[in-house]
Amino acid sequence: MSSMARMNGNVVMEVLKPIDGFDIADCFHPDVLVGCVPCADDVQPGWVQTADGFAAPEPEPEPEPEEEAPPATE
Repeated sequence: MSSMARMNGNVVMEVLKPIDGFDIADCFHPDVLVGCVPCADDVQPGWVQTADGFAAPEPEPEPEPEEEAPPATE
């Protein structure tokens, strides 16, 4: 795990990855890394940090289709 997740609460805002052949500390200023936590390389922004690691957010439920109004009668 060489990636770091910049967090806002328990939500991943950004994933920082080092350039190949370099350590993460060589690529980012220490002030940037202060609010970051180690994460797997497949973690994406929007994921949530849990007690077990990171998880993709639950998909938003599909909106219920609106019922069509019955045709007007004359």
